[in-house]
Amino acid sequence: MKARVFGLVVALLIVVVLPAGAAPEVAVDKSDNVKAVAHIPYEGGSELAFDGNLVYAGQFNGKFNRGEIREQGGAFIIDIGKKKPKAVGYAPCPGDDADVATAGRRLLAISYNQPPLCDPTSNIVLFDTSNPRRPKQLGGIQAAGGAHTITPYPGKPLIYSSPGGLGSQAESIIDVSNPKKPVLAATFNAPPLGCHDWSFHITKDEKLGFCAGGGQVSIWDVSDPLAPSRISVIVNPLVEFPHYALASPDGDLLVIDDEAFAGHECVSGQSPTGAAFFYDISNPTLPVPVGRFAPKRGSQPVGVYGDVGPVNGWADSWCTSHHFNFVPGTRNLVISWFSGGSSVLDLTNPSLPEEIAYYHPEDAVAWTAHWYNGYVLINDMARGFEMLQVKGLKEAKKKS
Repeated sequence: MKARVFGLVVALLIVVVLPAGAAPEVAVDKSDNVKAVAHIPYEGGSELAFDGNLVYAGQFNGKFNRGEIREQGGAFIIDIGKKKPKAVGYAPCPGDDADVATAGRRLLAISYNQPPLCDPTSNIVLFDTSNPRRPKQLGGIQAAGGAHTITPYPGKPLIYSSPGGLGSQAESIIDVSNPKKPVLAATFNAPPLGCHDWSFHITKDEKLGFCAGGGQVSIWDVSDPLAPSRISVIVNPLVEFPHYALASPDGDLLVIDDEAFAGHECVSGQSPTGAAFFYDISNPTLPVPVGRFAPKRGSQPVGVYGDVGPVNGWADSWCTSHHFNFVPGTRNLVISWFSGGSSVLDLTNPSLPEEIAYYHPEDAVAWTAHWYNGYVLINDMARGFEMLQVKGLKEAKKKS
């Protein structure tokens, strides 16, 4: 009975956070090749994950910097398969932060720093989204060390879970082959301070994992996904906090973002902190720095991660690099900058990166910007979900 009452409360809250009609108009600075095609407004947007025509859009919740508690949170389920994207469902699970991942076909995983309200014994919760209008909560598990972020291992029912890269070295590998009863398949340590996030580059010839966090980025051989081994380490004194690292589709370029905690300059594009850094990893045992790109715009000339002010109620000045991905088959990088909005960078020559598109609403707090199925998709802490078309930007055709 408690679960049914809780679901009803969340359903009512959805009406509040996802009102009918357009959000109030705000000024938007964008490049001429960008067209906004959809906007679903809500607060607390976090990460995105993709499952066919469905997009899972995490909603941050719980105690935030202002000390408030929002008794709503989890993930919106957005159908982008039709002409007009529509939020068709919601996986309710209030908790602090909200990383999301596709754990299998129509299987959604949500992770939390602390156990959420929907499952106080777990920090990773699984949902069956076969009926996206009525997602069904399945099993949960308490990952060792915490579950700040989760990353599926490609092609296997395994999820790497990380505590955040700020102290605990403990990394967990979760087997979700039975989503009603996920199990801890393995643990390992990632010194010195653990990983904030993982990504993978899996081909026939090499299987690599990238751990960002704790003052460094490490590259791992993940040929045995249950027993990864570290093969190299990148330490860059300009990077205050390595937040995420991702290889280009060809596997030769690694992008590292810096979720800078101290002040970072947000206007010139020359800031030594808060930037995205590029490494040649054609030899993954010997990464070579080749360039960087810093944000060219922000809501304030100097940003401090963690600042919260009156303009949008979330974060007025953050403009560090954050979540990103590549357009498949290319070196075009789609990246978010919090109050700096989102950009598309051409990294054909990473020593001379070129910003080829940008989108910057005045109230932006873009947590995530990703390319998916022909669009740039954004999940924004202040604005919610947005879909953009970028003229001329497309995936490379796969070689036959």
